[in-house]
Order: sequence, then structure tokens, then C-alpha cells
Amino acid sequence: AGICLTRDVDTLLNHMNNARYFRELDLARIDFYLRTELYDVVRKNHGQIILAAANIRYRKFIRVFSRFKITTKILYWNDDSIFLEHKFIGANGIIHAILLCQQKMVKCSGEAVMDELIKKGTTMLAKPEMPMEVSKFLELQDVSRKTLNSTV
Repeated sequence: AGICLTRDVDTLLNHMNNARYFRELDLARIDFYLRTELYDVVRKNHGQIILAAANIRYRKFIRVFSRFKITTKILYWNDDSIFLEHKFIGANGIIHAILLCQQKMVKCSGEAVMDELIKKGTTMLAKPEMPMEVSKFLELQDVSRKTLNSTV
């Protein structure tokens, strides 16, 4: 849970600054990694996990002095990444922002990490079908990669 304070707002506006969302999400991911033991399993497999890409949709301002909570869930995974969804939810239940991010696995397998977490019972019961938003997110990453590679 968090609260938007005066140091968190845009200079001319009365709502939470865009950079604050990402700072809060970094902390939410750390909390999620520790609560689900995801980080422990990654480290046990001599790996690392890094943020590779993120897409946020702002829906409604978080006004100064407003309370919010962040929910996090795993949407999907493949061998090299885990895809998370974060939601900023206001005290009234309104979703203020939603973020989809790709957590890239380095020196370990996303499939192996998730298999171990499923066996431990700390996360979902089975791998879901790839949600459409993850599929489109990956398409966007591919378009971006091709654009960047063509400019080099």
C-alpha cells in the first residue's frame, strides 16, 4: 500500500508523477519476488532476473494524498522470460494504471524456475495459455527490435 505525497506529484499538476509509478513498481516486484520465492529459485539456479521491457497504461490520476495498492500476478512465462501484470488500485477499487512487464531470465530458464515454484505451491498450478496482451506485447518488442537493428 502507498500514498501519493506532495514530493510525488508533477510540478504543475496535482497528481502522481509518471516516474513515481515505476519506482513503486520496482519495490512491488521485489516484494513479489520475495513472497513467492521466485528470487530464491532464480539465485539457486545461478541466474539473474532483469526488467527487459514494460508497457504502462495510465487510466485515472492518482491525486495527491490518495492511497493506493499494487497487485502483481504472473500472466505467462517462456524459457527466457516471465511476464508480470501490475495494477495500481485506488481505495475505491478503481484501477488507476496497469503495467505489463517482461522479466528476462539470465543464465537460467524461466520454464525451470516456474516448474519449481509450481511444485513448491507458491504460485499458480499450471502454465496458462499465452494471453493476447502478452502476444501483442511480444509483437511490439519484435517490431521495436527490427526498427532498432535497421538503424544500426
